[in-house]
Amino acid sequence: MNEKTYVLILALIFVLHNIEEYASYDQIPSAYFKLIGNKFKNSRTFLYAIAILSIVVIFITLLNYFFSNKILETSIIILVFSILINALQHVIGSIWYRRFLPGTFTGIFFIIPFSIVYLIKFDANMKMDFYNLLLYISLSIIVMFLSIYFSLRLGYFLMKLTHKK
Repeated sequence: MNEKTYVLILALIFVLHNIEEYASYDQIPSAYFKLIGNKFKNSRTFLYAIAILSIVVIFITLLNYFFSNKILETSIIILVFSILINALQHVIGSIWYRRFLPGTFTGIFFIIPFSIVYLIKFDANMKMDFYNLLLYISLSIIVMFLSIYFSLRLGYFLMKLTHKK
């Protein structure tokens, strides 16, 4: 399987991950909302946010599939790391809260293995040394948190927009 096809499958797994999170929305610990703000404590806002994230991930992976260039390739690496770090965050949260949190199942059984295999299998093409690895991980953490934050803000805006009386 080539790299581009592999990333498309990872994007579909990310969508499944988001579906798992939404299906178990009521099990999200209240501590999460302390971090992101109580005004986002609404299942419709969350649904809009994960739909936005899913669409953006699919869009970037499709762009890379059809029109590959250095910017898209770099974006894919950051995307893969961001999705991997998010999955690890779910696993760590499950250990911390001593219960199986939404997103942990797909994180453990799909995202983490797929991401690690991608990073190992295609490392030869990336030629990543230790400093580049740290740079990609740092950028990915920033991108992950910013994308969650802005998708929740946009989801909140869409929720307010669609529920005006």
